[in-house]
Amino acid sequence: MKDGELFALDFDHHAGWLFFDRHLIANVDVFLENWYTPQIATNLAGYGLTVNAGKAQIKGLEAQVQAVLPAGFDLSMNAAYIDAKFVEDSAISGYPKGTAIPDTPKFSGSAVLQWKRSLASGSTLFGSLEDAYTGGRTDLPFGVTATLQTMDSLLVHLPSYNLLNFRLGLRGEKDSGSRWSAALFVRNLANKHVLIDPQPQIGLQTGAYARYIISQPLTAGLDVSYAW
Repeated sequence: MKDGELFALDFDHHAGWLFFDRHLIANVDVFLENWYTPQIATNLAGYGLTVNAGKAQIKGLEAQVQAVLPAGFDLSMNAAYIDAKFVEDSAISGYPKGTAIPDTPKFSGSAVLQWKRSLASGSTLFGSLEDAYTGGRTDLPFGVTATLQTMDSLLVHLPSYNLLNFRLGLRGEKDSGSRWSAALFVRNLANKHVLIDPQPQIGLQTGAYARYIISQPLTAGLDVSYAW
């Protein structure tokens, strides 16, 4: 095992544009990264270890658009494509050349629609609706010992998913400078059951005892804050 972790950034180019008196903003980022001796969680005979895996390469493209709309609305959208792979074999981690870096989706993105309206009382009504998308990815179950020969058969392919979040509230500022807000929130509005991470029992590594960490179900509540 090598000491530490070395991260090298080989290429990164960013470009941005402003349109319609800053009512429309667009940004694009292209990057290529070489990642030397990345730290990877693995398992050996039932014992969890963090080891330095083989060299990895990450190619990526990210884009963002933000638009100021009429009637107090604001729309932000972003999307990313990331091709992240190991480019050399690593016997100690079990990841062979060409395998995707674990838990790294190729495609991801989000869209957020925000709204606000000032009231005569000096307070502000606000709301937001967010849709976040995560693409398919692979991961190695915790507690499983993998080798270069068995990695492909042990990797778990997790499906893509998107989650909706909603918020509606009221905030204000008093003459004394104190600020307050109260907002109703709903997370996972569609109540989806998303597979986040595979977690089988270490001593029972069979399909019958496979377990997964799943997303938090539909959750609603009220956020109240006061500052002075």
